[in-house]
Amino acid sequence: MQHVGIGVLPNIKMNRRQLINALMGFPFFTQLGSACLPRPKIVKGEEWKLNSGPGQNLNEEDEELLKSAKANIPKIRMGRLKLKLVSNEKAASGTEFEIRQIGHEFNFGIMSLPNPDQLGFGIQERERVKRVFNNFTAKCYWNERWHQPIEKTEDQRIYSGFESEIEEAKQFGMKVKGHPLVWTVPKALPEWLKNYSNEKRLEILLNHVEDMVVKYKGKVEMWDVCNEFLWEPSLNHTEQRKWPHIETISEILTYLEPAMKRIRKADSQARLVLNDYGLEKDYRSEISARQQRERYVELVAEMKNRGIAPDAIGTQCHVAEPFSMRQIQTCLDHLASADLPLQITEFWAKTHSKESDANEKTLQYIQNAYTLGFGHPKMELFTYWGGDLFQKNGAPGSKFEVLEKLIAGEWATKVSFQTNEAGQFETKAFYGSYHILSSGKKVADFVFSKKKDGEEIVIRI
Repeated sequence: MQHVGIGVLPNIKMNRRQLINALMGFPFFTQLGSACLPRPKIVKGEEWKLNSGPGQNLNEEDEELLKSAKANIPKIRMGRLKLKLVSNEKAASGTEFEIRQIGHEFNFGIMSLPNPDQLGFGIQERERVKRVFNNFTAKCYWNERWHQPIEKTEDQRIYSGFESEIEEAKQFGMKVKGHPLVWTVPKALPEWLKNYSNEKRLEILLNHVEDMVVKYKGKVEMWDVCNEFLWEPSLNHTEQRKWPHIETISEILTYLEPAMKRIRKADSQARLVLNDYGLEKDYRSEISARQQRERYVELVAEMKNRGIAPDAIGTQCHVAEPFSMRQIQTCLDHLASADLPLQITEFWAKTHSKESDANEKTLQYIQNAYTLGFGHPKMELFTYWGGDLFQKNGAPGSKFEVLEKLIAGEWATKVSFQTNEAGQFETKAFYGSYHILSSGKKVADFVFSKKKDGEEIVIRI
């Protein structure tokens, strides 16, 4: 056996996790790592959690990426707002007003809200949430252990959980995204589906999909059509599932193509999204993150050729520890080559570190990741996945406050002004929805979209 020397380790204080990761830099330990390191208990279908590692401090490249994103935000998220205020069919000239942004055109999403009866979640907290988030992901799993399934028992379809989430979102004025219509991992398929042939399974799946889309047409504006297709077996091969289970593009389309066609026919207005994970960092030796991104882009190209292209593609971007800014940027830039809008569909920020500044680093990571996403020209949605934005009593927590300071603070327009003789005013502003106030009282609402950039918006007050 060849001996591998590692020299004398420098006299540096390290905790256990830091020491392990330092040693993993040497080939000998890299080869033995999977056998020597303790592994958490993993539920089948969530093997990706095995690869959670330590957080990464920002290096010079990360700092430059964030600097570039910050500079890009006003270029892509703001425009020239031109207002003309009219009162009694006459220009409201020389009058003092204030415009106050109350929401963004960009989709800032959430998937969990406190119970309205919780002590810490009152009217004030509801208003704070509405200023930050405008998109809600309502869950409609056909069969999933952690959420109410639609049809765990054949022909006994239960919609109440999904419907309550839709109703909750609408009370906050949010648009709704349904998640997911199709997910072929065995744990997400009803057990009774195994009783049927592959041909019959597809027919049943399509009927399930059509039922959901038709039933909630006009209530659900966007759907995650298919979840984690790059890592999971097709509907034909679900019993042979291994992980990673890499299917060919043509095999993925055996169920994805008819699903897309059925959905488009049922609701031509709904926005359709593909959603996957494992695209930022390497998880397995069998296939790299880059190879999975390449397959994603190839799949979209083939879907375009077949006339079934989605409206956007998403990456989940969650793992037990933070990604580097370079990993996120590389992923977004690569997926952008598919020439479709991008979404970060399921983002969370958690840490297992016991270091004293771990929470502070997590909060900074959230701020950095959102800055990078909001500053990317192809991005249209960023969803925080999980309930840890709020405390146990329902009150907003530190993670919510970080996003509030960005979305409803730094990235929101609030301007006091006086109209000219023609009742006009012009400023640079973020795209979104606004109140106009006079002497502190709301007198009108308006929407400033990217399509209205530079066009005069006439407001009657």
